[in-house]
Amino acid sequence: MARVLLPLCGLAGLMIPIGAAMAAGGNATSPWYQFSQPGLPREQVLADLEECRDLAGRVQPPRTDSGIYAPDPVGAATVGFLEGLQRGEQRRNMATAAWRKCMAIKGYVRFAISKDQAKSLYAGNWDQQRERLADRALAAPDGLQRLDP
Repeated sequence: MARVLLPLCGLAGLMIPIGAAMAAGGNATSPWYQFSQPGLPREQVLADLEECRDLAGRVQPPRTDSGIYAPDPVGAATVGFLEGLQRGEQRRNMATAAWRKCMAIKGYVRFAISKDQAKSLYAGNWDQQRERLADRALAAPDGLQRLDP
């Protein structure tokens, strides 16, 4: 039993600060945002959204070995499960960063929106989302807080 608990306690001790850092996102700004660049043709905005989505979708975190040894199947399964959770979070963070970077390179500015606005903006399938994102990108961002890229 001590063989299982010791690695798990050590792993939990490592995961708590990592999870807190991930929850903070490394950015004190709003987690919900939209992009804006009024004056572009709608076709260009739609093409930019597609290109950046494709780029962000191909992002994968590097495969690493945690170096945590678990001598029994229960410990190995637990370590594997926690590493899988961490890898999923890394992938989401990297995809979001790639999306933001791609849009910034194309000249779009990021603005904070409320959680309810984000829910309505990102509801539905990609074609519906893309149309709403394009509408928001072409509209003037009156009264919205500008965020760092």
